Amino acid sequence: MKKGLFIIFIVLCSLVIAAASLSKNLVISEGKSFIHDERVDSARDKASDSALRSAVEQTVGVMISSTTEVVSFEIKLDQIVSESKGFINSYKILT
Repeated sequence: MKKGLFIIFIVLCSLVIAAASLSKNLVISEGKSFIHDERVDSARDKASDSALRSAVEQTVGVMISSTTEVVSFEIKLDQIVSESKGFINSYKILT
């Protein structure tokens, strides 16, 4: 690959087994990342992290909170935060 070439996305399908209550759930999720300066390993790790995060969000759910700060009729701060908590017992990368 030439230096500076950006690949639109790398799709890593991850097969994830997550514990929810007493039963085990099987989740298939997808992660995407860019390749910068021929750093394939770094892009693969970021895509894997994205897929794992997505699997936890699918299984447990997501809590979203927002904060807006207004001073003299002007917005000084507008913040949206999403949070999900969980863990993954094991996973397998399919591609």
